[in-house]
Amino acid sequence: MVAGAQIADELTVSQLICRLARDQGEAVAIADAEGAVSFRELEEGSRRIAAGLLATGTAKGSKIGLLMGNDRHWLEAFLAITRIGAVAVLLSTLARGPELAHMIRNGDVDVLLMADAYLSSDYCALLEDGLPGLARGSGEDARLLCAEAPFLRAVWVWGEQQPGWCRGGPDELVAAGRAIPDNVVEAALDQTVGADPAAILYTSGSTAEPKAVVHSQANLVRQGHALGKLSSCRPGDLVLSSMPFFWVGGLSTVLMTAFTQGAGVVCTQGPSEAAVMEAIRRWKPSQILHWPAVLDKLMDTPEFVAALADMRPMFSQQLYMFGLATRAQSAFALGMTETLGPHSYATLEPVPDDRLGSNGTAVGTYERRIVDPETGRDCAPGEVGALWLRGGSLMLGFHRKERSDVFDADGWYHTDDLCRIMEDGHLFFVGRSNDMVKTSGANVSPDEVEKAMRDHPALKEVSVLGLPGEEADELLVAAVVLRKGHEVGEKDLQGWLRQKLSSYKVPRRIVFLNDGEIPLTAGQKVYKHGLRALLADRLGKA
Repeated sequence: MVAGAQIADELTVSQLICRLARDQGEAVAIADAEGAVSFRELEEGSRRIAAGLLATGTAKGSKIGLLMGNDRHWLEAFLAITRIGAVAVLLSTLARGPELAHMIRNGDVDVLLMADAYLSSDYCALLEDGLPGLARGSGEDARLLCAEAPFLRAVWVWGEQQPGWCRGGPDELVAAGRAIPDNVVEAALDQTVGADPAAILYTSGSTAEPKAVVHSQANLVRQGHALGKLSSCRPGDLVLSSMPFFWVGGLSTVLMTAFTQGAGVVCTQGPSEAAVMEAIRRWKPSQILHWPAVLDKLMDTPEFVAALADMRPMFSQQLYMFGLATRAQSAFALGMTETLGPHSYATLEPVPDDRLGSNGTAVGTYERRIVDPETGRDCAPGEVGALWLRGGSLMLGFHRKERSDVFDADGWYHTDDLCRIMEDGHLFFVGRSNDMVKTSGANVSPDEVEKAMRDHPALKEVSVLGLPGEEADELLVAAVVLRKGHEVGEKDLQGWLRQKLSSYKVPRRIVFLNDGEIPLTAGQKVYKHGLRALLADRLGKA
């Protein structure tokens, strides 16, 4: 058995998987709709795909896009990519065509591994929508030539659809890899080190375009190990979650936390309560890490409550679910994609009464600093200021950005979060210095949503912001003014917007205002504070 304490922080992702395959090879690594896969089978499957990538021209440092739902195929592909020192560009399964095109182009993707469909999304159609110039060039290898994504040279598709622009499916890719000797595959693994970039994750930034966050091999293992120390995961456990692997929550807080502790992961067929219950009945997980809103609904279901008797809370924020603490005593983490999830979290104990509302202390080796945003001086314990971060599993940087544009001369990353830290290290989140909205576990840029909504012919004015929601979540709300002579309903507008944006970016509520009703500053900019109060009153959120 592999205990969490035996996993060294400097391991690469593939070295971790190889160790698990060696020491507890028949234990379940991942369970999905097709069944269970052991650590040994997972390692072997990823090795075959890695050989195929090498045989078809992939080199260390190549950017490999990955677009699949949570299952064994995603995991095998991800491990194959990281095994040979390539960089996995993790693409959102919620993205629409234009969003996919942006990530593929911005991420310099040269090979794309994708499912043909997932749940209600047809990814082949979405890719053709985002990249209308997608076509195979002439010649013996028929590589792709696409002006909208000039570096994209090959797409491999898992599933029944095999469009003319794809190179084939996983069977063809694996068959190509049979020409690669085993010692070459092993040499590629040996030449991959912890400092190598491993993944690019996309997250909404302070501008309308999402940021491309780069994390190293060592970051992934180090953060999983640090979070594992705060979790209840042990070798042989099964953690159920539908948190997407392309997001930091699924990749780091679920996958890497479980694997560094020798635990396996159970995937659901989507995030619904029905899908969760089906997976619980089939796999009998020992922990569950899921969207808080779904868990709250499930807590009203006798069958789910009964199932909790055979589970343990994975992290401190779940203590209340098991009757071990009140909600106030169950600390929620604070983190971001740039920090691979939580940089501050609590142990599996109720938060002391004098620290209620705390997001916990530093995770792993993170350094946290509170600075007065006006003067740059360090704030005293308990004083509110801007949060700066360094060390731990902090990102390598943003793809396509100079290091000096991301970190200061001393290596500190200046976040937009306003926080205070007490003398004992407990951190309290106060707010954000910008207008980012945290909803459905992700950051949403109001600018991006407003830009998309302004394309609707019926809308004259649009302003998007966040209102207080449940727990740490915010309610994404849009205020709109209609053009004269136009009519459109809230649900119709939301449905139209879902064709342009990921579902979590679609405002949960749309409030229709009269011309001139959106409050403005003296400079004729939207007065967000006044608008927030107006919308809160209209929606009964005051």
